[in-house]
Amino acid sequence: MNLTRCFIYQKNNYLISILLVSIYFIITNIYAQNNINQANKYIHENQYQKAIELLTIQKNTDQLTDQDLILLGKAFLLQAQLYRDLYKLQNKIGVDYFQYRDTSKISIKTDYDPFFFGRYLFETEQYEKAAQLFNKVSSNVPINLQTRAKIWKEAALIKARGEKPDNEKKYQDPVLSAEYIFAMWEAGSNVPAIPDITNTNSPLENRMSLWYAVQNRKLEKILFLINKLTKKFKPDVKQTIHANYTINFYDPSTLKILYLANYTAASCIFEKIKNNKYNNNKNYYSGLSSYEAGDYIKAQKKLEHVIPPTPHVHIYLGAVYYIQNNRQKANALWNKIKDSANTDVLYQYTHVLHNVPEKMKEVNDICEILKDKTKNMNDALYAARCYLEAGNGKEKALLKLVQDHYPILKHNKIKYIQPSYLTVYAHIKYLNGRKYFADVLGHLSAVSKAGYYIQPILMMARAYMSPENPTGEKRISY
Repeated sequence: MNLTRCFIYQKNNYLISILLVSIYFIITNIYAQNNINQANKYIHENQYQKAIELLTIQKNTDQLTDQDLILLGKAFLLQAQLYRDLYKLQNKIGVDYFQYRDTSKISIKTDYDPFFFGRYLFETEQYEKAAQLFNKVSSNVPINLQTRAKIWKEAALIKARGEKPDNEKKYQDPVLSAEYIFAMWEAGSNVPAIPDITNTNSPLENRMSLWYAVQNRKLEKILFLINKLTKKFKPDVKQTIHANYTINFYDPSTLKILYLANYTAASCIFEKIKNNKYNNNKNYYSGLSSYEAGDYIKAQKKLEHVIPPTPHVHIYLGAVYYIQNNRQKANALWNKIKDSANTDVLYQYTHVLHNVPEKMKEVNDICEILKDKTKNMNDALYAARCYLEAGNGKEKALLKLVQDHYPILKHNKIKYIQPSYLTVYAHIKYLNGRKYFADVLGHLSAVSKAGYYIQPILMMARAYMSPENPTGEKRISY
């Protein structure tokens, strides 16, 4: 009898264990599905960073399912495109802001202006002017900023005059060493491996640490630092004048490294997809992301494995070949898609061509085609980006194009309007003059409220565009 009872007891325990395990897996699957649904909702509502945090907060990326990875990669891609749009707008506003500070008789000048003005000129490819300003950085600023000015002057002269970098140059400070390598990379020179930055207290340390993670494809570190940079954005330099007036200075490379980091994260994420049925998408999106992050060897490797190749593969693989000076292979691929009727294909084609001088007429022609084909907000975003990247000075025509497709009933609601659309719209209005001051700030504020790194653009736009205060010399802190 006792043996029978013992057997029944053990059997019941076994059944209870199976039941508990089943319940655990059911609850886990429901929780995982809820996470996927919520992440999808965040992406649909243009809150990409929230989607990223939801999918990664409790799991290492190696533990994610293919479905999770596809969503996560998509969120990083969309966020990278946004930061690239913001970076371009920031550089335009930054040059205007510092130009006014430099020439205005009523502006309060500081010893930091030449360095930061030079940085914005460098990012807008005005290298000779940038070098002249770096040369004006005085001995009144901290020694590390004087050293940084020399670093960026060297990079500017490499770009402007084709001078050779000093590859023997060494810096004891790992942060300055990292920035030198970054500046040489910006100048298009071959550089040694960047050192790791262990301290991440200052904006410069955070930027260089993130760039180290990008160059070495350290995904978990990229995730951590993207979150840190977007949650706590601090000025590079804060200077108080007359006790109650503060000027904040921001380096433009934060946004550049942020968009490079998001593209690199997207590439790493897509590479983790395991199911073979996703191979073409996995290789295409990883290759596209690698191309945008400047890793052309990785991009070529991935794009050549998309079989059969799509029009988008022809575009980006052609761009890689062009960068490698294989013009014949590049043009052979581009010739396959240049007459496409697909607006996305046409925009992506012009996107890779805007730095190809001999193709500028073709780019301008496609801009006109995209404008004529615009039927909705997404088409308008393609056409507007095409014009902005081409820099062909058609700001007034662009304004009407984007206005005609702007959902006025959902004005500035990030839930319904892509933050990239609001950013590009703000960019176009900014180019159309100060009468759009309030609109520019309104669009940018909407993007800012969704948690994206935008503080320097808001500060400089507010200071430069204000009709009452075009230089920002009010006794308030920006």
